[in-house]
Amino acid sequence: MGNNQYPPQLYLTRFAINFPLTNDTQSFVRQSHPLQSERSLIREGAACHCERLNGASQSQDSEMLKQVQHDVFSFVKRTYRPNVLSSYRLKKSAFTLAEVLITLGIIGVVAALTIPNLIAEHKLKVLHTQFLKTYSDLNNVAKRFEYENDMTVYDYDLSGNHSSTDVLKKILSYFIGKEDGMRIYSDYDENTEGNSSFENATGYTPKNLAGKKVKIQPCDQSIIIKEVGGRFFSMDDSISKYENPPQYGPKICVDINGSKGPNIYGYDWFVFVFTKEGGIKPYIGNDAANVTSEITNPERACNYNYADVTYTCGYFALLNKSPENPNETYWKDFLK
Repeated sequence: MGNNQYPPQLYLTRFAINFPLTNDTQSFVRQSHPLQSERSLIREGAACHCERLNGASQSQDSEMLKQVQHDVFSFVKRTYRPNVLSSYRLKKSAFTLAEVLITLGIIGVVAALTIPNLIAEHKLKVLHTQFLKTYSDLNNVAKRFEYENDMTVYDYDLSGNHSSTDVLKKILSYFIGKEDGMRIYSDYDENTEGNSSFENATGYTPKNLAGKKVKIQPCDQSIIIKEVGGRFFSMDDSISKYENPPQYGPKICVDINGSKGPNIYGYDWFVFVFTKEGGIKPYIGNDAANVTSEITNPERACNYNYADVTYTCGYFALLNKSPENPNETYWKDFLK
C-alpha cells in the first residue's frame, strides 16, 4: 500500500462499508480501534471509517480482520446464492411457453387473413401492367406499320386479298420473335364443352367472367401466334369482306400473359380493334362475332352475369373504372 495512512487490514474494513455487520463485530471494532473522527450508521450495520492509532497491536488488527471477513462472507452467501440469482433472472427475462404459443397463434391468424389478399392484389397489379404494355405495344406497331407501308393496318386490311392470318403475321413481324401456331375457329357444337381448336392451339379454352368456357370467340379467323414474351394473338375476319365496311377494324385478341392464367376475358384476354386513323383501341361493338358499330352501354358485355364472351372489358380496363360503379376502379374493385 506504500505511503497510505491505513494498513492493508483496515482497507478491508472500509470495503465492508455497504454490508451489515453483526453487533459483536461492531463492538469489537469500536473497542480495538477508537475512532479519531465521526461514526456513521448505515442501514442496520455500523460502517466504521477507522483510522488506526499508534497504540494498536498487530494481533488486534488480525483478529478484527478475521471477524469482518466472516461477516462479509456470511452476508454475501446468505443474500446472493447462485440458485436464487439464476431463478430470479429466468423469471424476469424470459417468456413462458404459453406466452410464446399465444404470440405465434396471433401472428398465424393475422398472416392467414392478410397474405391471400396481398397475393391477389399483387397478381392484379401484374395483369394491369401487362395490359398497359400490350396496349402500348400494339399502338407502337400500328404506327410503325403505317410509317413503313405508307398505309394504316385498317387500309391494308381493307385494300384487298389478305387473309386474317396474313395480316396477323405481318403485324407480328414487328415483334422481336414469334412462333406460328394452329388454326382456330369458333365451335358451335353445344354438345361439347369448350373450344377444341383453342384447346389444341393453346392448351385451354378462354372463359368469360362467369367462369364459363367460351365456344364462340371474337377472333376466330386466323392461326394463333405466340410471341417471344409468351402472349397469344389471334385475329377476326378481314373488314374487306363486309359489304359496308365499318369505320375501324380488324379485331385482334390478345392473351396478355400467355398460358399462365386465369385465361378469362376481362382478366388476361382482351379484344382490340385497329382504327382508321392508324391507332388501336378496345373493341366495344354491338356484336362479339363481327365488327359492328359501337354500343352506348359497354358494361352490358362486361359483367359477371353475362352468358357469352365478356368482350368489352378492355374499355373499362384501359380507363381503370368499374363497369358496375364509376367511382370504383376496374383492377382493384371490380375484378374478384
